[in-house]
Amino acid sequence: MFKKKLALIAGAVMLATSLAACGKKEEATTTAPTTEATTEATTEAATSTDTMLGDAASSANLPKFVYLGDDPVIAPICAYLVDVLAADYPAADVSIPCIQVVALDESNPDDVLVYGSYWIYNYKLDGDTLVCESGGHYPGLIHLKTVDNKYEVASFDVVEDGSNYDESAKEIFGDHYDDFTKLVSDDASREEIRKNIIGDYVADNKLSITKYQDYGQEPKELFGTEPATEAAADTTEAAPEEAPAEEATTGGDYSMVTNLDTASVESICSQARTAYMNGDWATLSGLIAYPITMYPDVVCNNSDEFIAYMDGKHVDDSDMEEIEKETCKDMFQNGQGICLGTGQIWLSGIDDGNNLKVISVTGIVE
Repeated sequence: MFKKKLALIAGAVMLATSLAACGKKEEATTTAPTTEATTEATTEAATSTDTMLGDAASSANLPKFVYLGDDPVIAPICAYLVDVLAADYPAADVSIPCIQVVALDESNPDDVLVYGSYWIYNYKLDGDTLVCESGGHYPGLIHLKTVDNKYEVASFDVVEDGSNYDESAKEIFGDHYDDFTKLVSDDASREEIRKNIIGDYVADNKLSITKYQDYGQEPKELFGTEPATEAAADTTEAAPEEAPAEEATTGGDYSMVTNLDTASVESICSQARTAYMNGDWATLSGLIAYPITMYPDVVCNNSDEFIAYMDGKHVDDSDMEEIEKETCKDMFQNGQGICLGTGQIWLSGIDDGNNLKVISVTGIVE
């Protein structure tokens, strides 16, 4: 999950799809940066058809994105991206960041250096889908300072765009330049991180959102998997179907998800929770609808592959705290399925709703 796995992730960004890259050093403020370079790039972002895909007028009353993890470095960076950089764009229903850290230097608590690739995506809610209407890419070096025993963003050295891009990146990233170039060449990893961040936001806020979508592309499912091939779709009954856009609820009636009675649903969910907490991967593997995609984009097609993937892994401590609070009574549900904890496990109805299987497992670390 995003909350636990952002530190030093070798993720990905395709610069060819950059929606806005800008500027020189920015001093952190409570409003949008006002340096000349940033203003110029912001103007370009607001007028270019490549960067602005629509006017995201806020009307869905979605909760603001707030990082709820326990990483003291990631928290202030998320706040900065949402509160400062997102302010450069027309109002959206929600702005969600995507952070990939290349290197971290905490040797000086008054100037913590966070080298990374930083994205902000601005979404409008359309039914059960978050549609990205604008956003930007800001690779560079964020400086953190310590205030009241917490980090705050002090300034941001942003890689320049255009002909100065490479020279600027080498100057800012220094010895980390090669790692940075590898990171920005891997689009798949960045997209997986982005999906996890959105999924955390949806689960944390108990929203009935099931997909996200970029301009001109098909919507992407946030939870569960789709069959890897047409043949797999024909032979794997457990492949979860696309969820309808239904209103989220809690309570003992799970007919939105499955035809099973309440006692059966709660029994299956309890089995999944117990196996997850105990690291009993053999038992959990028998409760899964295959294929299932595990972090980072590893597809397990059957029980043996899932058990092999889980070898040497365990549940992250903070995820364990969340799942321990789950009673498996009156569980949150939406059109996608039933949520355990804050999204550590999702289950959905299969076999025309006559069975209930696990479709997503998160919070797993080495």
